[in-house]
Amino acid sequence: MNYSRAPVPSFLFALLVILFGGSFAWASPAVTASPLIHVLTDIHYLAESLHDEGSAFKKLVYEGDGKNTELIHEILEAYRFALKKEKPDILLVTGDLTLNGEEASHLALASWFKEIESLGIRVFVLPGNHDILNPWARGFSKARAYPTDSVTPEEFRALYRNCGFDEALARDIDSLSYVVEPVSGLRIFMLDSSIYSDNMRRAYPEAGGDFSDTTLEWIKRNVEKAKRAGARVLVAMHHNVVAHNSFISERYTIYDAESVLDRFSEAGINFVFTGHVHVQDISEQTSSRGVFYDIATNALSVFPHQYGRVSLDPRNRLLSYRTVRVNVESWAREKRITDDPLIGFQAYSESFFRDRSAFMVDRMLGKEDIPLARERAATMIALFGTLNTRFFAGYAFLNAFDTAQSEIYKDLVAVDYGFLSSYAQSIIEDPTPENNQIEISY
Repeated sequence: MNYSRAPVPSFLFALLVILFGGSFAWASPAVTASPLIHVLTDIHYLAESLHDEGSAFKKLVYEGDGKNTELIHEILEAYRFALKKEKPDILLVTGDLTLNGEEASHLALASWFKEIESLGIRVFVLPGNHDILNPWARGFSKARAYPTDSVTPEEFRALYRNCGFDEALARDIDSLSYVVEPVSGLRIFMLDSSIYSDNMRRAYPEAGGDFSDTTLEWIKRNVEKAKRAGARVLVAMHHNVVAHNSFISERYTIYDAESVLDRFSEAGINFVFTGHVHVQDISEQTSSRGVFYDIATNALSVFPHQYGRVSLDPRNRLLSYRTVRVNVESWAREKRITDDPLIGFQAYSESFFRDRSAFMVDRMLGKEDIPLARERAATMIALFGTLNTRFFAGYAFLNAFDTAQSEIYKDLVAVDYGFLSSYAQSIIEDPTPENNQIEISY
């Protein structure tokens, strides 16, 4: 799909400004450069010092939700290999940097980002719901998982001071949100939507996201400043503004999303880069102010291990986004690594992800009172493996051509199997055929 829009005819422009307020305040492109931007999200890094090959760590990996924690260090190194070749101007990291907020993981990542910045790449980070005051922070030794230190908001800001905070034009007093202008005429809003102040008392991290009224006013005020300066605005945050799945939107889409979207649209913001949901998906919502796009990039830690590549065309006022898979095999060849999971990583990572999907479906079938013979269960597990790999890679629309016509899917629709039926239908009914690239007027 191509979402580019034709330029507004000059004789209509004045009328549109009257009708839509500030939505068309950036009539003339202020950005003269064409910076290349990478968007990375949901790394879920666990420091190598916090785990071994023991049974506790293997249980975490193989009974988890699909994150390839075992090889996340190698995936990051392969991505660094791509960075050295492509040399983007800017890297935006939209939260969930760590597995569960471990201080050691933050320290390792802060050091890694420092090395990336030494290549001349500007790195800007924000926290996700896993990163701060996380009571689930753990290390793993043999058969034991043990508590380890997490970080406070102040410690997070200090650790990543060189990744946006110290160079910010503006910082919000009510969150870790900030604004930077890495290129003249381009202001990037890194918005902290995570809720973490009460995590320790609750003994679990809050998954949902929110903006306080104070933060929303701060955003509005700084967007108006950007307008007056003639600067364009890009917005990045962890939680979604538009739902990416009709069934699993709770705690993924920000609380009071309609109000947030309305305030963004009123300010002239018509797209946002997000993460959190782990899938590659571009969702849109239409209002009287036009179309708003929520571009969720696939989690780096989860198949197919992608990042977003964003280029700006100031002359034509276009932003282009497309995804790129981290080429672990190429990095492994360069390093002369011969380990099987790395030299055949693409096939391995898909198999790993399918196995995690199978584990979760099998466990759910065992827990629920579902009248399903075991021979049918194997077929259902295979179906969900296909559904999930396509969904997370941004190709859910392919299911309409085969999976939706299968007998096992028809059985899921005809008989209520609870979560499994609802989840399968929500993927099959994904309305967007293209989730890996988009062009937007900006």
